[in-house]
Amino acid sequence: MLPNRFAGKVAIVTGASNRGIGGAIAERLAREGAVVVAASLHEPTRLLTRLDEAKLACSWNQCDVTKPDQVTRTIDAVVEEMGRLDVVVNNAGYDVAGPFSRLTDAQWQQIIEVNLSGVMHVSRAALLPWP
Repeated sequence: MLPNRFAGKVAIVTGASNRGIGGAIAERLAREGAVVVAASLHEPTRLLTRLDEAKLACSWNQCDVTKPDQVTRTIDAVVEEMGRLDVVVNNAGYDVAGPFSRLTDAQWQQIIEVNLSGVMHVSRAALLPWP
């Protein structure tokens, strides 16, 4: 770990939760000096508490990556508050346990919306020119 590798950088991590890859990425970025915004459906209270106790910069913004308007509002809020956005981690993901042969069309559509369209919505919003 390089404690200052991301010093002065602003990062957003989608799908950042209390456990799992998103939370670990958010924590690692914060420990390496980034100001982190965890963007997820549910507030990652344990992650935020852990980082706050360690005096690391992390906040939460509720965001459903399948909703382009929510994604745009989230990115715009980060840029407005922080003045920049340097790192985007498209981590939000959705999966259904069980055999593929039992996957319903609705479940498949949700996988596509989160895992593919969500990445596009976040990437596009992050690349738009800011005011």
